[in-house]
Amino acid sequence: MIKNKFGIKMLILAILLVSMAFVPAVSASFEKTNEQQMPEEVKEWIEKNTVDEETKIWRAKQTEQWMQNHTVNVTSTTTYKYYNGQLEIKEVYTSKDPENKAKVNDFTKISKIPISAKDKITILNGESFTLEEGNEKVIVTEKTVVITSQTDPYPWWDYG
Repeated sequence: MIKNKFGIKMLILAILLVSMAFVPAVSASFEKTNEQQMPEEVKEWIEKNTVDEETKIWRAKQTEQWMQNHTVNVTSTTTYKYYNGQLEIKEVYTSKDPENKAKVNDFTKISKIPISAKDKITILNGESFTLEEGNEKVIVTEKTVVITSQTDPYPWWDYG
């Protein structure tokens, strides 16, 4: 009986000591103001690069104007062809638009996607396409796209 009372007292004392150790840790506040947490270089960079509403509007207008200057009406001819275990997607943009400001008359983009032999049918633009050697599908659409060249990139350094 005496050993039980001593054991219970020790257990209560241990719980009390553990709880005293956690109370200051739980109630301690680690919150600091932004000035205390943020390095001085970061604050300076933010101040230097923060722009007002007028500048944001100006940048948006410049971007919109650039996009309009590079917008072209094109005929998109996309050819899907399956061979050697891969699907080749060849997209050709052709423009006969006299308003073609980008001066791009033909633009070709080719990508190849390996497809497992166990897949027999895939969906292309909502239509099924059977994956058989040499099978080909051509889809022609009219699009309006933004096109630029390596020598005429979007001038992000001017507009942000």
